[in-house]
Amino acid sequence: MSRVTLKDVAELAGVNFTLVSKYLNGSPQARMTEETRGRIDRALAQLNYRPNGVARALRAGRTHAVGLLSGDLTNEYSAHFADYCMRVLREHGYELLLTLNDAGDGGDAAVQALLGRDVDGILSHSMGERLVRRLSCPVVLNGQMSLEYSTVNLDIGGSLLEALRAVPGRVTGLFFENSVWREEARIACLKLGRSMDIKMLSLSQETREGQLREICQTRPEVILTNGWQTLRMLQEMLSGKRGYRPKILAHANCQGPFWQSPLVAGVIYSPTRDLIRRSCELLLDKIEHGEGRPKHLAIPTRFLAAGTDDYNALCSKNFQLT
Repeated sequence: MSRVTLKDVAELAGVNFTLVSKYLNGSPQARMTEETRGRIDRALAQLNYRPNGVARALRAGRTHAVGLLSGDLTNEYSAHFADYCMRVLREHGYELLLTLNDAGDGGDAAVQALLGRDVDGILSHSMGERLVRRLSCPVVLNGQMSLEYSTVNLDIGGSLLEALRAVPGRVTGLFFENSVWREEARIACLKLGRSMDIKMLSLSQETREGQLREICQTRPEVILTNGWQTLRMLQEMLSGKRGYRPKILAHANCQGPFWQSPLVAGVIYSPTRDLIRRSCELLLDKIEHGEGRPKHLAIPTRFLAAGTDDYNALCSKNFQLT
């Protein structure tokens, strides 16, 4: 079955092709009587006409699509992150295109796939700085520092100081590559005159599990991690281990049953929905009004000690974003 065209609509409505085109594009030159307007509307409905999105995008110079460089969507956080991004963007008339950063090339193939779909901009919470320098479309980064591109990051310095003051002991920090947490935690420890043993973790859960087993053998007194999956793995490893109960400080960017663990001494809390909304709106502002100078927004965080009402509110039956 051939695609319905504007010519088909015009013939059925008994009007000029140009008039139908102007009418659909909201042109002020589309002057017509109500009777003519009604005939066009009936022809559109009868033929079930659907505008050609690609052609419309070429005329407008914009696709109204935003790309998200995503991690594994079987990961609950990544799936919920993408879902909320999609909802926020739809409020503004944009669609979300997803691509997985799983090729082991630092995200190059994933970003090229998005650029091949002519997205108007890219949102990333996992992209490397090396890759970002090659992009010409607007970009907003989460969790990374950049002088060239706009960022929406967490203001965690004060919360980390408060958390570390509340939990004395030898600190081991568990971080991922390109994480801003590593540097912020190092600075907080220096201010408090405490040393910190930094361990870089793999994104592969299988590899990370082996790394965590080795780290636990060194019996750190305080473990600082910004990954909720890392927290769950530590809970499983230490649940049957007698004589070793480290104090864990974690990043709470989600709710779930894992916060009920007695190992957790407190969390650095951040509102993920606020981070996503502000990131999307900043990116759309760059798309619609021009790149301009990079903007750097900070999302405030709070330290919540275990056992407080605010902390207990994180202990939900099901996983969800904060």
